[in-house]
Amino acid sequence: MREDRHLALALRRPVTAQLLVPSLTNGYPHSLVHLYQCLVNAARLGLSGAVAEFGMFKGGTTMFLSKVIERLGASWPVIGFDTFGGFPPRRPVVPPARNRGVLPPADYAGGGLVKRPPVPRPRIYDLYWYFASERQRMFARRVAGDPGPWTDDPILREFKFCNVFRAADRVSQYMIRDVCYHDEPCTDEDRLFQIVAFRTFSKTATWRTARDFLGRYPVLDDLADGALPSALDHARTSNGGLYTGAFILCATDAYGQSAKHRNHVELFRHMFLHDQLGAKLLETKSLREVYELLHGYPLMGDFMSYQTTIDLNYSALLDFSENEFTQAGPGALRGIKKCFEDLGDYTPAEIVLWMTERQDEEFADLACHSAGCGGGRCTPSTARACSARPTNTAGKPPRAGQRP
Repeated sequence: MREDRHLALALRRPVTAQLLVPSLTNGYPHSLVHLYQCLVNAARLGLSGAVAEFGMFKGGTTMFLSKVIERLGASWPVIGFDTFGGFPPRRPVVPPARNRGVLPPADYAGGGLVKRPPVPRPRIYDLYWYFASERQRMFARRVAGDPGPWTDDPILREFKFCNVFRAADRVSQYMIRDVCYHDEPCTDEDRLFQIVAFRTFSKTATWRTARDFLGRYPVLDDLADGALPSALDHARTSNGGLYTGAFILCATDAYGQSAKHRNHVELFRHMFLHDQLGAKLLETKSLREVYELLHGYPLMGDFMSYQTTIDLNYSALLDFSENEFTQAGPGALRGIKKCFEDLGDYTPAEIVLWMTERQDEEFADLACHSAGCGGGRCTPSTARACSARPTNTAGKPPRAGQRP
C-alpha cells in the first residue's frame, strides 16, 4: 500500500502541473492520491459511466479528474456540480430543547430539523410498561400487609425481580437510612465519602463489619491513618468477601495494589484527601457536574459514576432534579435494545428522557396504573430501567431551610 501511494504520487505530479487552477481538495492529506487510485481501478475493471464531483468550486479537482481519465484512455465524461454561492448559514440539528433538554416530538412545528423518532418494538415495548406497573403494584400490596401472592402474573409470581424504584431496594434503603442520614457526628465531606465508599461495595455486611471494627462509621481520618484498610481487611476475612454480587466492578490495579479493595482505598484517598472531592461536590451546580467529577477518576466508569451520583443526590447535601441528566448503564442499554427496533437519531440517554416524558400516555394506553402507585412519577433513572433498576427520591427529607 505504501509503494502504491508513492507510485500514484509520482504519476499524478505531471497531471497537477498542467492544471490551470490548483486542486483545493482538503478532505485529508492523500485525497488526490486516492481519487487517482479509484480511477485507475475503474479503468482496470473496464467500468463505464460518468464521473461526478459535487462541490467543484473553481474546478481544480474537476480538471485533475479529467486529465487522469484522458491519460488512462477512458471516455468517461466528468460532470461538476456546485451552487457557486458558498455554504448556507448553519442551522441547529434540533430546535431548542423543551423542559431541560428532551428532544421534541416528531410533529414539532417549529423551525429547524427534527431528529428521526425512535421505533418501539411491538409488544415488547408495551411489556416494559406493563412490568413497571404490575411489579410496583406487587410492592405496594406487600407493604400494605396484603397476604401473598401479590399478583396473578405467573412469571412475576415465580421469579424474583428488582423493585421498580431503585430507592425501594433493600440495599438502597439501608444506604439512605444508615449512610445518608445516620446521626453520628461527622463533617459533610465525611458523609459524602461514606456514600461513595458504601456504593463501591454495595454490601451491608461489609459496612456493618467495618463500623464494628472502627467503633463508628468510617470518616476521612480513618482513610488517612490506615484504619479503613485494616477494617476492610477484617471484613474480607470475616465475611468471605466485600463486594455485592449484583454487578461487576472494574478490577484493574489502577493504583498498583494487588487486592481489588486496596485499589479502591487508594481511589478514595485520591478523591477525598488529595483532590478534596468532598468540597468540590458541595460546590456543584448540577447533577451532570457531579457525574463528571466522579467520572474523571480511574475505576469510575459510566455505570458506577451515575449510580454514585444518584446516591449522593439522596442525601441532604445535594438536591438536584433527576430530570436534568441521565446516563444509560449496561443493563439499560440491553433493555433499550430489546424494547426498540430503531433508536432513530436519539442516543440511549435521550431515549430514557423520551420515555420519561411519555409515561402518562403509555400507562393510559395500556389502561394500567402509574408505576408510582403513591411514590411519584417515574424519573429518568426510573425510565432507564428497561432491564436495569430505576430510582425515586419522593421520600427524600428536605434540606435545612427548604420547604417540605
